[in-house]
Amino acid sequence: MKKTQPANTSKEKPKQRLAFPSYEEDDILNLDAIIPIPEPQQSGTIRVKLIYEEPSEPMPVEDPWEE
Repeated sequence: MKKTQPANTSKEKPKQRLAFPSYEEDDILNLDAIIPIPEPQQSGTIRVKLIYEEPSEPMPVEDPWEE
């Protein structure tokens, strides 16, 4: 069942929506802007040594439902 909108009984005109919003000059994207190329970053190799440890024993857990 469709709901109908109540009729506009006032003398006011409804606000008109624009198809395209208007923007201020400052908000418009400058497609001719020059984007500086960033300086190259340092690169290199990191040396690490991994130490293997045996897995630890599991801790015993008390069963709360056991009684």
